[in-house]
Amino acid sequence: MRVFCVYSHRRYPGRYWRYDYRFSEKRKTMSYGVYPIMMLSAAREAYIAAKRELGEGRDPMAARKAEKQADTMTVKAVAEQWFKHRKPSKTEKHASEVWRRLELDILPTLGNTPVNDLTAAQVRDCIKAIVPVRNFIVGAGTVGQFS
Repeated sequence: MRVFCVYSHRRYPGRYWRYDYRFSEKRKTMSYGVYPIMMLSAAREAYIAAKRELGEGRDPMAARKAEKQADTMTVKAVAEQWFKHRKPSKTEKHASEVWRRLELDILPTLGNTPVNDLTAAQVRDCIKAIVPVRNFIVGAGTVGQFS
């Protein structure tokens, strides 16, 4: 029986602190960091926290992914920041029209998508979906300028 399950995995450019565990009948490996940036004591603390989560019946990797996703920006958040930045230089009518188009055409489809995961194909498909609904190509091109 191993008392401490964190091990050092040698790989270029250094050694990685990793932890092998099983969750839902699957073998998983969690990486903590690179030695000497992360010292053994910090790796032990991270291991103990992961072991505690496993004991409570939660997957430590899922918790870590959820934390990372909370930090990522979504298309909606970026659109709101962009609109807030651009709104003062536009007339009220133009600004409300731009936001209305974003709310009706872009945000329902792409709003919750993390910006890092957004692909050109998703944007293209979203703009192509506007053409039959609005029944004109110019509107889709206009929304494409804003997105």
